[in-house]
Amino acid sequence: MSTQTIQKSDFIEACIAAGGDAAPLPKLREEAAAAARALGLPHTKLEEWRNTSVRVLSETEFDHRPSAAAPSGILRSLPMQDAEIRLVFVNGRLDEALSSVPRDLSGAYVGLLRNAPESVQERLLSVYGTVADWRTLHFVALNTACAAECAVLWVPTRAALARPVHIIHLGVSSGKPAASHPRLLCMLDEAAEATVVETFAVPGDQVAFLNSVTEIKVAADARLFHSRLQLGSEKALHISSLQANCADRAKVEQTTFTYGGALVRNDTGSVLDGEAAETTLNALYIARNEQHVDNHTTLDHAKPNCPSFEMYKGIVDDKASAVFRGRIIVRPDAQKTDSKQSNMNLILSDDAVINSKPQLEIFADDVRCTHGATIGRIDDEPLFYLRSRGIDAKAARHLLTFAFASEVLDAIQPEQLKNELEALIFARFAAGDTLPSSDDLHS
Repeated sequence: MSTQTIQKSDFIEACIAAGGDAAPLPKLREEAAAAARALGLPHTKLEEWRNTSVRVLSETEFDHRPSAAAPSGILRSLPMQDAEIRLVFVNGRLDEALSSVPRDLSGAYVGLLRNAPESVQERLLSVYGTVADWRTLHFVALNTACAAECAVLWVPTRAALARPVHIIHLGVSSGKPAASHPRLLCMLDEAAEATVVETFAVPGDQVAFLNSVTEIKVAADARLFHSRLQLGSEKALHISSLQANCADRAKVEQTTFTYGGALVRNDTGSVLDGEAAETTLNALYIARNEQHVDNHTTLDHAKPNCPSFEMYKGIVDDKASAVFRGRIIVRPDAQKTDSKQSNMNLILSDDAVINSKPQLEIFADDVRCTHGATIGRIDDEPLFYLRSRGIDAKAARHLLTFAFASEVLDAIQPEQLKNELEALIFARFAAGDTLPSSDDLHS
């Protein structure tokens, strides 16, 4: 057996041994652990992982049972840190002192799966582990085997949560890098509506590994707005899997914002499993220095008359790298599919690398599907226009970069989150007093 194989086995075994004992469905955990062992860690000879190496996981000595104590003031730098409905997890375990869940939730439940009302818990358990594929996806299997706790959002029939739910996952290291496996299950019953923000953050320049899974089950006529934020340390390691299942006329609008992390891999998918179901996937990823961001998406049209829309935008600077691979699948029964996919990348240095691979797999004949990918630099014409109006070259480039990002930011909900992310991005791009303020962009 090679050294590399031993290291991979040690990493997976350490994860399995440390977590998951309190997770629901022990039999499922055992089956997922067996799958995780059989799958091992992915390598670059696999097509799905050709551009992303996870060797760092087997080469790093992690603390697989890190303390769940959060440093004082850790939430202050996060967007929407004062949300009324808030669950805060530190290294995969709920911190009740930092969390806030009002009693009046229009009949909905926000909390831990193990604490859900008995009448609801049985239904939640019937969905847990069925939306995200733990049998074939390496890190979904590992999470299913190792997740210590599972956050839950459940909204009953025809109910609407007027306030957004903020789920915060913090990776906090003390000594060795911390490893954790956050999990969220969102289930909306018929004609329900909710807005969820999931934030993943590692403070300062700490090294921590978060392997997260989000499962979304949306019933007929329900609507979910979901935002995923990846913030904090540029030394963090984050593998994220988000999978949705949409019934008749259900709508899921999902936006991913990637700002931190040395290695980030996002697997995002939705099965449009009901007639006239709709999914929108948007993302903005900003990478600098030697960050690596990999986005894989799958929109699986299983039923007829389902529209889907996808817009992924990347801004890559220095020696950073980014990957986009987007699949649109149209099943034989999915006639009248209308699917649009776009991946646009702005490259800011000669050393930055971007790999983009849009894919269409169509097995029906009455469909309308489009896809496109662009990789380019800032256009000279608008740059010249701004220079002619008295804005210096550096400020003009930053202004155009911000404008490139704003199309994705405009889709983010709630409005407070959008405004805070705009300020965060503008602060990074702003490098001189001559740059207009973010308020000027909307005047």
